[in-house]
Amino acid sequence: MRSHTQNKGAQGIDAAMALKGLLVLILGIVVTYLAATFVVTTGGMIMAAAAGERVFAMSSTQLQPFANALLARYPRWVSAARYAVTFIPFALWARALRRRASQDAGGAPEKPAVRFGAGVLRGKDVATLVMVAVGLHGLSALIATMVGAAMPWLLESYGKIVDQSGLEAYGADWFLSLIFGAPVVEETIFRGLGFGYLRASGMRRGLANGIQALFFGIFHGNLFQAIYATVLGMFLGDVCSRYNALAASMLVHAMVNIASTVGSVRCV
Repeated sequence: MRSHTQNKGAQGIDAAMALKGLLVLILGIVVTYLAATFVVTTGGMIMAAAAGERVFAMSSTQLQPFANALLARYPRWVSAARYAVTFIPFALWARALRRRASQDAGGAPEKPAVRFGAGVLRGKDVATLVMVAVGLHGLSALIATMVGAAMPWLLESYGKIVDQSGLEAYGADWFLSLIFGAPVVEETIFRGLGFGYLRASGMRRGLANGIQALFFGIFHGNLFQAIYATVLGMFLGDVCSRYNALAASMLVHAMVNIASTVGSVRCV
């Protein structure tokens, strides 16, 4: 059996572990896209069946109006379902790593370098993290203002995305999608598995944090949001690393999204 150190290069980085980190980050984007496609297609088929259509005899072109109607009527339920589908493989991945690590009697365990760690957060920690979230919301608003002033066309384009997403109405779908789904799923992928693998490879924390934050920005799918999401991703990575608890970055992420739905910058 090859030792953990045999895979390391001249700078002490385990290349195989680092590649796993990059794979997680790439899969986070790809799986989320596929999950969205699956949810919209399945939902469109259900709506078509409810309308009396012969679903399995329909072409993709014929099914498209039903999928569009689903997105127009229930954008946040679609988002919540997308997060649920996306979470399944990554949750299983993280669980398998925890089991494998617990059975590893020696050597460096093959696992993310962070833990959920909700139990380690005390009252003053929660208060501090809430203040961090407030500060990050202010920072994101500042970045958005600067980007909007420099590239107004970009702000206008993003405004249309927000208008179509229904982000400013509150309800169970708002909570499940933005306040619960986004923090839990995105933090598990980017700060938990992705960042964890990169750190476990021996990569410098700053470099590992920058890489996961860049992929986090790309994950959002539009340039306007990607700019400030990349910056916020770096702070979230730092929070997760400092507290050694994924729960810490999840809490900050959730609080930023709460503030963002009533502020000038919408959600990460």
